[in-house]
Amino acid sequence: MASITIFSKQIRILDGLYSLNDLHKAAGDDESRYQPTFFIRTKQTQELIAEIQSAYSQSAVKSINGGKERGTWVCKELVYAYAMWISAKFHLHVIRAFDQLSLSSNALSSSELSNKASLITPETTTKMLKKSMQALANKRSKHNTYVENHKINDEVKGYLGVSKLDDATPAQLEKGLVFIQTAIEGEYLGRSEAPTDEYIASMERRISYYEKQMKLIHCHSTLMTAEFTETVFPALRVLNSSLYGNTREHLHVVHMYSKVY
Repeated sequence: MASITIFSKQIRILDGLYSLNDLHKAAGDDESRYQPTFFIRTKQTQELIAEIQSAYSQSAVKSINGGKERGTWVCKELVYAYAMWISAKFHLHVIRAFDQLSLSSNALSSSELSNKASLITPETTTKMLKKSMQALANKRSKHNTYVENHKINDEVKGYLGVSKLDDATPAQLEKGLVFIQTAIEGEYLGRSEAPTDEYIASMERRISYYEKQMKLIHCHSTLMTAEFTETVFPALRVLNSSLYGNTREHLHVVHMYSKVY
């Protein structure tokens, strides 16, 4: 049985599928929260499995209950997704391991290489990237994910140097996945002691963008405060004192917190 090595751990390959249990050991099997069964059950993983299996005749996941091959076996896309689910660092090591594997034609039999290649398409990787971008948007904003996702899309395209994600090469798409996962980890853990250049550049772009937007909001709120004080508030106070109080408070908060020094 062929295999690849990640963190000195052998990841077995069976019929073009990879042992998720071996990958779990490579990541550090003391982390029980990263068990393959938990990953397979997530909604995002189930959606990805459905996408893969709807496009290809070969199964994306195989479970074996006994013998030396016992465990969960998955296609390369799910290997990447699992590694990304764990951490950006582990995901990067997995990508590099597969890059080395592709350079060694003797690592797999011809039939296994054929099975492996049949599942790797730019369309599937693009879908993975877009789902990861949506996950990041959900983390950043619970009420305006559409706008946040649009901003993230622009960040990724700028980072990859493409006008649209559909034009990106497979290598660029994988680079984009690492970029997004690094940002997701930043949302969970905050800026690391030694942040990557990509993460710093991403944060600098975001800060510059938000400063411009906040200045624009503050300018409009200043005009609204003046107009409301002179015309709207007096009438609203007579008609509905409760609504007057709430509206005045909301406008005051917007005006105060949108001020950028």
